[in-house]
Amino acid sequence: MKLRVIALLAVLCLLFSTAAFADEPQPYLNGSVFVDASDGVEVQLTRVRIANKITVRVAVETEDDYLLRGIEIYDEDGKSLPFEVVGCYLYTFDMPRCDVTIHIATEDYGIVTRADGAVGLWKLAGSPVVDYIMPYDDVGSDAEYAEAVRWAAAEGLLEWNGSFSADKPLTREELAVMIYKYAQSRSLDTTAAAGYELDTIDRAFVSTDAYDGVCYAVASGVMDAENRTAGYFNPQGELFKYEFDGILDRFAELFDSGDDNIQGELTDET
Repeated sequence: MKLRVIALLAVLCLLFSTAAFADEPQPYLNGSVFVDASDGVEVQLTRVRIANKITVRVAVETEDDYLLRGIEIYDEDGKSLPFEVVGCYLYTFDMPRCDVTIHIATEDYGIVTRADGAVGLWKLAGSPVVDYIMPYDDVGSDAEYAEAVRWAAAEGLLEWNGSFSADKPLTREELAVMIYKYAQSRSLDTTAAAGYELDTIDRAFVSTDAYDGVCYAVASGVMDAENRTAGYFNPQGELFKYEFDGILDRFAELFDSGDDNIQGELTDET
């Protein structure tokens, strides 16, 4: 009798099991759950089964600097499944008799540093290795961003003298200048910058040596005012990483739409 009770309890534990992690598909009834999540997020799935119905609980936890942007749940035919919000980053849905995919998107609200700026453009160039003397005494040869800084200095993208200050936030106008100089080094058409009149309310606060870079970035559509309605570019403002990624994506599109010579240069480097 005691053995039967123990066996029954074991079966019940399996039926009401928890702790199903999202890095592997989880089999539920006649289907499995797959999780497609952005960086900076962890997902835990918990199931509750009552008769032939299974309810799946989705618990989302974001890392520091990441915020949840959205969640979508689809069946294997791509049909959107309804779900309920039962708490902060907590969701439930009824499991159908087919595979399900949960899409979770996040945004990185970390601040972009000078090192991030150099690395981002360096990767866009294909992560080249250059023979150039490191001009900064505060960048060690073993730093993970050292090769990116060396390349950026060789390309003339950096305006800072003496120390690089890798952890210092990269300002919006500094990024605009780096983009402008890189476009020039790759023979993109930057003449629009010379004839462009910046119309933002805070244009007087753009540094003189950064003005052409800001004009190019705005005229080309790579960067825009933070708040176009109010008309502010915020030249000395900081950048969030998700904003930086969007800027690099738009800049990369200029190369994709460029002439054959530009495309050839990029192909050779990558």
